[in-house]
Amino acid sequence: MLASELSINEAHLDGKSVSVKGKDGHWHIDLGSYGPHKLELSYSGSFLPDPRTDTSGYNRSPRPVIGPDASYLPPGSGWYPELESGPFTYKLSVSLPTPQKAVAPGLLVSETEDNEEGGYYQAQFDFAAPTWGIPLFAGPYRIQERRHEPYRLRTYFFEGMEALSDDYLGLSKDYLNLFAGRIGPYPFHSFHIVAARLPVGLGFPGITYIGQHVLELPFIKHSSLGHEVLHNWWGNGVYIDYENGNWAEGLTTYLADYSFLEQRSNEMAKVRRLEWLRDYAALPAERDRPPRTFTSKTHTASQVIGYNKIAFLFHMLRRQLGEQVFESALRRFWREQRFQIAGWDELERAFSEEAGRDLSVIFAQWLDRTGAPDISFTKVDKRRQKKDGWILSLEIKQSAPPYQLQVPVRILTTKDPVEHLIPIRGTHTQVEIQLSAEPVELMADPDFNLFRRLASGEAPPILRDTLLSGQTQTLVLGGAAFQQQALVLARAMLDSSLQPNSTLEPEKPFLLIGPRSEVDTFLRTHKLPGMPEELAVPSSAQVWSQHTPQGQSYVIIAADSLESLEALLRPLPHYGRRGYLAFQGSKAVIKGNWPLGKSGILYRFP
Repeated sequence: MLASELSINEAHLDGKSVSVKGKDGHWHIDLGSYGPHKLELSYSGSFLPDPRTDTSGYNRSPRPVIGPDASYLPPGSGWYPELESGPFTYKLSVSLPTPQKAVAPGLLVSETEDNEEGGYYQAQFDFAAPTWGIPLFAGPYRIQERRHEPYRLRTYFFEGMEALSDDYLGLSKDYLNLFAGRIGPYPFHSFHIVAARLPVGLGFPGITYIGQHVLELPFIKHSSLGHEVLHNWWGNGVYIDYENGNWAEGLTTYLADYSFLEQRSNEMAKVRRLEWLRDYAALPAERDRPPRTFTSKTHTASQVIGYNKIAFLFHMLRRQLGEQVFESALRRFWREQRFQIAGWDELERAFSEEAGRDLSVIFAQWLDRTGAPDISFTKVDKRRQKKDGWILSLEIKQSAPPYQLQVPVRILTTKDPVEHLIPIRGTHTQVEIQLSAEPVELMADPDFNLFRRLASGEAPPILRDTLLSGQTQTLVLGGAAFQQQALVLARAMLDSSLQPNSTLEPEKPFLLIGPRSEVDTFLRTHKLPGMPEELAVPSSAQVWSQHTPQGQSYVIIAADSLESLEALLRPLPHYGRRGYLAFQGSKAVIKGNWPLGKSGILYRFP
C-alpha cells in the first residue's frame, strides 16, 4: 500500500527491473519463486500542508500531517510502501532542510547537521525488533539530550519550551529505573519526548508524542509521562493481541497512574478506586461491555471499562495473591512474552503459574461478563457468650450470577475495630465471627477494594452521570450566538450524539446551558433547586450536577457571557468526575464533589 499522493518510479527485484501494477493505492509485484527476495522501490510525490489542529477521527483514518511548523507521518498512512507480510525490521535515513529535525523509533546510528543557509539535517535509524509500522516526526525542534547509559534520552521541543526539558529528562530517567527494577530491562535504545502541534498523546517504541500545550501543564510529567514510559513494556515491548482484547491500557493505568497515587498516600489511592467505581456507576447498562472486548479508547464509556475496570482487576489480583506473587507474575509475563503478541490467556497463565493454582474462574468472571456484584448484609445478629466474648452471625448476600470474592469486613466494637477477609462464592454466605467485645457496626469493603456496585449514599451526583447517558437531552438558552456556542460545548462534553430539545422531558436526563439569569428562571419554573451555595464565589461560569425528584440526573452550566461560555470549551470536558465547579475564564477556581453519605456497605445495630 502507498498513499495516493505518491507513485512508484522504479522497481527492482533481485537486481532486475520489474513491472508494477497499481490501483487505489495498492500495488502488485510478482515475486516469482517462493523464498527470500530483495525488492528495491523508488517512489516520489508531495503531500500538501495540513493545517489540522484537532484529531477528530484521527485514529480511525490516519493521514500525514505535513507543514513547516511540524510534521507527523503515522504508520498506516502509506508514506512508505507497506507490505502485507506481517512484522518487519527497518533501517531509515532521513534528510531535511535546516532548521527541521526528524526522529523515528530505533537506534540513532548517525546524525549530522549543516546550519548554514541551505544546509541539511540528516539522521539514520535502525529498528531491529519486529514492528508493524513506522512513524516519522519532524519539525523545527530544539533537541536536548541526557545520557542514561546505555540509553539516550531526548526532548524534541519547540522554541520557547526548552526550560521544560530538564524536568522531563530527569523524570524519564527515574521512570526507566523504576519500571526496569519492577518488570525487567528497558527494551529499547532510547526514549524521546516529542512535542506535537496537534492535541494528541500517542505512544510508540521509545517515543511519546504529546501535544505542546499538554506538555506545558505542570502535572503531566508526574502522571501521563510515567504512563507513556511504561507503555514501552506493555504495548510496545509485549504486543497486544487485539483480536482477543487489550489488556495493556488497564495494566499500565494500574502500574503507573494508580501506583503513583499509592506512593503518595493510601488515602489518594482509595479516592482513585472510588472514582473508578463512581465512573462505573454512571455508565448506563446498555453501554456496559465485557472487558475482554475492549480494544481501544473510542469514548469515555470505553475508558470506564478498558482502563478503570481492568485496572481494578489487577488491584484485586494483587490483594488476593500477595505482593510477591503479583510482582513475580509480571516479571514472568515480560520475560516470556517480550516482543511477542500476547493476550489475556498468556497473562492468566503467568499469574496462575506464579500463584501455583488455576485462576481461570477469577479471570473469566471479570473479563467475560458485564456488570459488577451487588453486596449487602442480611440476617445480622449478635449474642453474648456465657464467658467473655460475643458471637456475630450474619449473611453476606450478592446478586446473581455470583462472583468468587474475598470481601473485606470491618467490625466496630465497643473496644477496637476488627478486620476480617471473608471468602464468598454463592449468592448467600453464612458467617459466624467470635469477638472479644460487643459489635456495634459492620462495614463491607469500606476502603473500596472490590469492584462492585456502590451502595446508596456512596454515589453522589457527578457530571458524568448525565454526560455518559445515551438518553441525555440538551437544552440551550440565550441569544442565537450563545445558543450556537452552547451546542458546540455540549458536543464536546457528551459521550454520545447530541439530542437538542426545546422543552424538558422529565423522564430523561438533561444538560442545560444558558446565561445565568435565564438558568435561574428555568430552575424556578421547573421547581428545581437554584445554584448551590458552594458556588457562591466570584466567577464567570458555574457548573453543577444533581438529580430531579424523579431520580433523573442533570447538569447545569450557567455563564455570565458568551466569552465566559467559550472559555469553558477546552477545560470543562475533563472534569466529568466532579460534582460542581466554578470558573473564572478558563480556570477552575472551585472544583468539588458532593459528600459521601457513607463509605462501605453499612449495618448498624439498633
